[in-house]
Amino acid sequence: MIRLLMIGCCFSLGVCLMGYAEEDYLLRVEMRGYEKVPEENPEEKLLHSIEVVTRLNQRFHGKSQSGRYAQTINGKLIRKEGKFAVQLEYLQTVDLGYVPDVFGNPQLGETGIKISNHECQLDKVYFIGGSETESQTNSCPLVRSRLHIYLQVTRYVPQEAFKAPDDSQPIVP
Repeated sequence: MIRLLMIGCCFSLGVCLMGYAEEDYLLRVEMRGYEKVPEENPEEKLLHSIEVVTRLNQRFHGKSQSGRYAQTINGKLIRKEGKFAVQLEYLQTVDLGYVPDVFGNPQLGETGIKISNHECQLDKVYFIGGSETESQTNSCPLVRSRLHIYLQVTRYVPQEAFKAPDDSQPIVP
């Protein structure tokens, strides 16, 4: 009886440890580009990004807010036949700063990807969507906007994310 109890405890401990041994993945969505720039060839830069840590076959959700901008990301990371696939919904909203109706609802500008499936490999960056626009009003010069959205999946290694700073090196170069 005691042997069966010991075997049961060891089996339960092994199952618990195997559950914790699942790999974590870091999913990063970046928006790069420029907005309303009058230059001919403006430099593309990082505008917004959001990261979530997830595991295979589990739903993930993340939300980030910075000033007038908010980003949300939902989805699921799965593995099919040795390849990764990401079911993704990404939305970036910006508060445009004025009220269009009497109910006091702010008007939000939206950019993003509603529902999409992307096959990917670890550590590679994938272009998954975006837009390019040009506009001109009567007295203003032509302005250009480019918003490109990129996806990257990497293995999450907490030790690398939270390394202690090296005290022998200056913080500001």
